[in-house]
Amino acid sequence: MVRSAAFGAVLAVTLELLPERIDLIGFVLQLAGLGSLSALALAVARGEDDALYAKYGTLAGAYIGLALFLLLLTAQAVR
Repeated sequence: MVRSAAFGAVLAVTLELLPERIDLIGFVLQLAGLGSLSALALAVARGEDDALYAKYGTLAGAYIGLALFLLLLTAQAVR
């Protein structure tokens, strides 16, 4: 359930940004924030250290955002 909710949130953010010009900084920052919020929710649900989860959630979100941006940029260049 958590995985499907996370996938839906990432897909919604991606589709929100697609119609307009894709901006690297905004895309990475938006997914970094999404990763941080998701990690904080997971930390609260598990009752663990939220600072550590937020740190790594932010990093994971930023790297995922960068990878998605590069993937979308490549797909756009191929078209």
